Amino acid sequence: MEKELKELARHILENEKKLESLERAFFLKRLFFLPSTRKRVRLMREIFEEKLKKWLEQTNREFRSLAQENLSLLAKDKVVYKTKTHTYSPVGTYSAYFTGKIQPDGYAHLELKETNIGVYPLAKHDYVSKYLGHIDYFGNIELKPVKIESAIVYTRPRSYEGYVNDKGVIVLKVVKRDLEVLSGHVVISGLIARHFSDDLQRGKFFSNRQRLLEIYNKEKQRFFNQE
Repeated sequence: MEKELKELARHILENEKKLESLERAFFLKRLFFLPSTRKRVRLMREIFEEKLKKWLEQTNREFRSLAQENLSLLAKDKVVYKTKTHTYSPVGTYSAYFTGKIQPDGYAHLELKETNIGVYPLAKHDYVSKYLGHIDYFGNIELKPVKIESAIVYTRPRSYEGYVNDKGVIVLKVVKRDLEVLSGHVVISGLIARHFSDDLQRGKFFSNRQRLLEIYNKEKQRFFNQE
């Protein structure tokens, strides 16, 4: 995998040079080629980062040990996600994709990235009754709906309750809902949850994360500084 990472880093650098050139090109060239090149570089970066993490988990004993410890610190039999903010969506009916991370205060702050578009009249009555997600040892989180239910009246979930296992899998089920009297298009735009039982756990997690990032960034720099 090391050879694969070197090759991928080289391709990323080549495409970033193309991107720099395109940003200075004439209007039509920028119009037709800049968006696709930006997307390609972004996707290649994401692939590289995931592969680098897997490679470090396999080859670096310290990285693997700290990663496992952080996943154990994040495991909880009960976690509650509450609605932090909501917004009006003219075509959306429920919140379909959240991303975020655990902040230094020990709370996970998630933001809405994608809203479901209702294509039939009763879609405005739909809401997410169950989310499935994942949290990694850096504290990055993703949530996606796996079960949709419909209410007689417009409804908006207020809180979800569930668990996090020692692999980072998050399962959340709705426990409270609010009546939404406007139009059925008010969706959750932010969620918040406390992921640690005490400051000792929180401190250990962030201490481990700092060391994980040091190892990760050092190896990342090595691949991108290759001759």
